[in-house]
Amino acid sequence: MRNILHNLFNKLVEEEIKKRKVEIGMLKMYVVYLRALLGNKKGQGMVEYGLIISLIAVACIAALLVLGPKIAELFTSVSDTLTPASGTP
Repeated sequence: MRNILHNLFNKLVEEEIKKRKVEIGMLKMYVVYLRALLGNKKGQGMVEYGLIISLIAVACIAALLVLGPKIAELFTSVSDTLTPASGTP
């Protein structure tokens, strides 16, 4: 009888240890998954911001190349129009 109880107790303890190992393993896997998920988003956001800034820079350069001569001509005509008034103190 004592051996039967001892074996039953050992089986229960072994099953509990197996359950705990599975729970701990799942918990570790979940933590690793969350770290990877959270870690990747930070890098991904930085890359997206970099791409947006580079697209804005390319658009500004293209606009200056296209509109640059026209803007220079506009400033030249405004400066030619604004002549100093003669006879004012």
